[in-house]
Amino acid sequence: RVANVLADRKTLVMRDVATGADVFKLQCPALVASVAMSRNGERVAVSGVDEDDAKSYCVVEVASARIVAEGAGEVLSVSADGAMLIVDAGNAKYRVVAVDGGKTIRGIEAGDRCPIFGADGRVVSLVRSEGSAGECLLRVCEAAAGEKTGEYVIPMAEKLYAFDGKIAIIGVKRGVVVWDVAARKEIAVLRGYDGEIVSAALVDGSKRIVTANANGSVWVSGDASD
Repeated sequence: RVANVLADRKTLVMRDVATGADVFKLQCPALVASVAMSRNGERVAVSGVDEDDAKSYCVVEVASARIVAEGAGEVLSVSADGAMLIVDAGNAKYRVVAVDGGKTIRGIEAGDRCPIFGADGRVVSLVRSEGSAGECLLRVCEAAAGEKTGEYVIPMAEKLYAFDGKIAIIGVKRGVVVWDVAARKEIAVLRGYDGEIVSAALVDGSKRIVTANANGSVWVSGDASD
């Protein structure tokens, strides 16, 4: 399934890629700022911005097209099972929030950038490195407890799109790169085809990479490890 925002920036369409059929359409009261979907495809978070530049979000259950949660801020990532969100509360302050009940589980450490949920449910973020100026750290922490479980040296990245424990998709100055964190080597550079890449994800058990391009097209790669 693919979530697509139409040109009016207020209509969200959930589409079944296999059949080409629309699963549902959602009219949003504010302009859509971003969309994030759980890895299991069961929940999608839609963040909007109003005339005063205030951001808020709603979480939609895909099967029923029912709104199951609402809150303030912008959702950056949804956990694989759809139970937790990473919310940007503004001023570079991020928090992990439970969808059911809307309770804040914990704040994310100051200085961490671009936090997302990895494929296994842990929180992954970019951290400044004390080493080479051309490098940064990819930090992995337990989602609820916040305990650090891993840290990897990667090229200086401006954006973190996806991580599955072995492969990271990161945005660097020269484009979007697929990086093997253990071997510390570049696997591939993703091309934007007919437009600049604005989002990327690992799918099909991390065997494939899906990229969304600025012109509205979606591309699916071959083997992500090759």
